[in-house]
Amino acid sequence: MKYLHIMNNDKKFIPNYIKTIENNFKFQEHHFIIFSQNNNDYYKKHNNIYLIDKKKKYFNLEKKLYKAEKIILHSLFNRNVIMILFLQPWLLKKSKWVLWGADLYNYRREKKKIKHKLLEFMRGKVIKNLEGVITYIKGDYELTQEWYNTKANYYESMMYLSNSPSYNIDEKELKVKIKEHTFIQIGNSADSRNNHIKILDVINKFNNKYNRKIKIICPLSYGNEKYAKRVIDYGKSLFGKDFVPLTKFMDLKTYNKLQSNIDIAIFNHKRQQAMGNILTLLYLGKKVYIRDDITTWDFMKKIDIKVFSFNNYNNNLLEKIDPEVAKQNREKIDSRFNIDLFIEEWTNIFNS
Repeated sequence: MKYLHIMNNDKKFIPNYIKTIENNFKFQEHHFIIFSQNNNDYYKKHNNIYLIDKKKKYFNLEKKLYKAEKIILHSLFNRNVIMILFLQPWLLKKSKWVLWGADLYNYRREKKKIKHKLLEFMRGKVIKNLEGVITYIKGDYELTQEWYNTKANYYESMMYLSNSPSYNIDEKELKVKIKEHTFIQIGNSADSRNNHIKILDVINKFNNKYNRKIKIICPLSYGNEKYAKRVIDYGKSLFGKDFVPLTKFMDLKTYNKLQSNIDIAIFNHKRQQAMGNILTLLYLGKKVYIRDDITTWDFMKKIDIKVFSFNNYNNNLLEKIDPEVAKQNREKIDSRFNIDLFIEEWTNIFNS
């Protein structure tokens, strides 16, 4: 076996990634270990896709780790994988980490319990000795170097084709829609790191001053239910029926259609997060606010995408984006995230 992929069964990224590998590379050279209890017809019909749902099956994982010429770790969350690699560090010289974001920024989380401190210690040793790190945000790679003192090689890659908005979005959704209200999306989930309350306070201040007709769309379909309720209660207290919480899961097509109606999106994460939402909204020609002190901001500047600073906003906060800027953003997103680049970047990763 040439390549062994270790992955969780994230429905947004993983099934599509495997199918894209099947369609564009020598599929039987790749084996996939997926931590999941949810088998499906596609997985079942392939003899190079294995599901691990019980601890006793981790023995099979170890055997495959030894047999593989190269190991691709799609995120670094699984404690059993971390433990195996920590105890057998010679496997790390042939291992590359596809960095998702939360698996890196876990470094900042306070760890009160001994078991969490121990896990982070093992993670640190694993990350330090990896052969490579895969991400399209170089700032995250540089944080990996700073926090974990790693000498791992940097592999620039869009990582997943599902990160390409043009791959997911129907062209008709790109048409400009005339609406009575300005539609504002805030955040992407019921995760407290969205810092919704601050966003709502800022919008409320501007709305009281300029008295615009606005609708606030707030995705809260996954995350912490108690936090979601707090955001909903606060949003309703400020904006009444003009605050629209989204509490039920939508399929990607429906969600993209909803986002095509957005005019302005505001993300107040203090780290790289919500990249799928941000890229999609930029491709759709929307005005996007993020913080200017995170790696996402540096990435956008690097590829010459016009985003706006939320922590240094001005009086134009509720103004829509200039159509020409929106057009340029879409073209630049499309040139950086597409199938041809996906194939080129992964070819380089597999051959390195």
